[in-house]
Amino acid sequence: MEVREKASGRGADDGDAVAVHERRSRRESLDESVIERGFDLFEIQSAPAVRGEVLAILDTLLPHSDGTVADSEILGKVVVEEGARILKSTVRGPAIIGKGAVIEHAYIGPFTSIGDGVTVRGSEVEHSILLEGSSVVDVGARIESSLIGRNASIYRTVAKPRSFNFMLGDRSEVGLI
Repeated sequence: MEVREKASGRGADDGDAVAVHERRSRRESLDESVIERGFDLFEIQSAPAVRGEVLAILDTLLPHSDGTVADSEILGKVVVEEGARILKSTVRGPAIIGKGAVIEHAYIGPFTSIGDGVTVRGSEVEHSILLEGSSVVDVGARIESSLIGRNASIYRTVAKPRSFNFMLGDRSEVGLI
């Protein structure tokens, strides 16, 4: 089932193009505000000003879908951008699903920004920001209050012997359960 909504009751005109640009600008400003702060997760989690900025951006969302939603539940203020696919999943807003993202057999909780080209499969994510091109696949527990950088991957492997393998950048943190 493909779901498409217009930004307004108007047809495809200049007003719709402006609304699309404004929505894209809001998400980009969210991602940029995170990047400018140097991926400081502690600051994002604990500083009221930063958290307030992120929540304010998400709170201004006008729910709409320019992507494909099939056998899924969409609750609250959710933006599904062009080319995104949500399959057999639940998305609870406020949340943004970026262009070309794939959400499959997953749960996306409130206050989550999923960047362009992100894949979330067989996993749960909430209160988090996943930047462009990242992927979360078959993680055995919910990821929350996290910031996942561009083109980063988190996945479960069945290879033996079982071990954790990390490639972490400066100022990184990993919490294991």
